[in-house]
Amino acid sequence: MIAELWLHRITGYAVFALLGGFATVIAIRLIRGDISLDGLLDHFDAEGNRSFSAARLQMLMISLVVAGRYLHDVWVSPQRGALPGFPREWVITLAGSQGLYLMAKAYSTIVDPVLKTLQRR
Repeated sequence: MIAELWLHRITGYAVFALLGGFATVIAIRLIRGDISLDGLLDHFDAEGNRSFSAARLQMLMISLVVAGRYLHDVWVSPQRGALPGFPREWVITLAGSQGLYLMAKAYSTIVDPVLKTLQRR
């Protein structure tokens, strides 16, 4: 019983150290510039012009908020042997965010070039 408790605790610390190590390596590479975030929130229109994408920003923000909230729920979960449930509202929020991004992408990729072509005629 005591050996299982120690094994469980040591495994938890090892996983925490591994994930912390991954996060540290990624943070260092971001700071040094090895991983470029240039263009993360930009999109290109039909002519190749680069501009800010509000759809990408909202998708990133919603994804980070939901991921952070779920990590919080995992941290404070009273059940140590299982992950907490994923609320339906979060699934709907993520699906809505992804859908909004896809609609904006479809508009800028398909509809906008067609409208511009029709205006030139």
